Amino acid sequence: GMAYALLGLARAARNLGELEEAEDALTQSLSLHRDIGNQIGQSETMATLGQLAIRQSRFQEAEDLIQQSLSLMPETNRYGIAFGLGLLGWAKILTGRFDEAETLATESLALFGDLGGRVRVVKLSVILARAHLHAGEYGAARIQAEAVVSLAREADYDRGVGYGKGVLGEVALVEAAFAQAYQALQESLFTLKEATDDPWNLNQSAWLCLAARGLEHRHEAWQHVVSTLEGASQGQQFMPLMVALAGIALLLADEGETERAVELYALALCHPFVANSRWFEDVVGRDIAAVTVNLPAERVAVLGERGQARDLEATAAELLDCLLYTSDAADD
Repeated sequence: GMAYALLGLARAARNLGELEEAEDALTQSLSLHRDIGNQIGQSETMATLGQLAIRQSRFQEAEDLIQQSLSLMPETNRYGIAFGLGLLGWAKILTGRFDEAETLATESLALFGDLGGRVRVVKLSVILARAHLHAGEYGAARIQAEAVVSLAREADYDRGVGYGKGVLGEVALVEAAFAQAYQALQESLFTLKEATDDPWNLNQSAWLCLAARGLEHRHEAWQHVVSTLEGASQGQQFMPLMVALAGIALLLADEGETERAVELYALALCHPFVANSRWFEDVVGRDIAAVTVNLPAERVAVLGERGQARDLEATAAELLDCLLYTSDAADD
């Protein structure tokens, strides 16, 4: 009973963004489950530790924990297996292995479909849509995202509607349909804010930055960057932070600050989620490459090395401080 109470406490703390408290409770829970030989409890706790590691961008650790969780889960516990496969698929997305993510999400989706878990089907469909998106399968991503919105409405799951609209906005971005992207992302943002107060839910401001830039609303684009950086500093939001870095690089390139743009995008490219993504290449990478044509190749290489040497969290904090200072100075 104490082991499961600690697991519940950890999940509540996680949802409130109290990650250290969550990890401490999970460590205690896992120890108790091991002491009494409860394999299912160990598996559930390891899976939750894997979720926590994902939130903290410790992706290899997350994968190891989820794999251990799956190895302990009895074959008869189809829900536990489906959950673990889906969680592993999300970890694969964030580490740039989109084909593997697609396979895992499809397997998990089939299991949850048989079990009748409608909300889980929606969540797995979001993972599958993102796998298609970053693999460059934009038509499949749109179809899957539209299915997410429809399924979420049937299940009365508003967060799912928000997630689906977010992916539809991302598809529109790659098509340079910026007005359509802006509308879908705004609807996604509003829906998610209304549906949950979990600080880790995807903040669409990063993607809205790209849409606002496409519409030539540059001041608004920078405002969305600030919002994303503030959220990332509080919630360890890896994916929005990667998109925000890409957006900042594009905005800097537009302003003629080519070297800063190249250096920042090099930092994003350190991460396989960006480096292996066709979506990032089509939305951001080509534009950054285009502005480097007037720079000597040796200089581009130096800027790339400088970007790769940067610390992600320190750079995000530095950018936020700089943007807030600029905003305050402008107000004065």
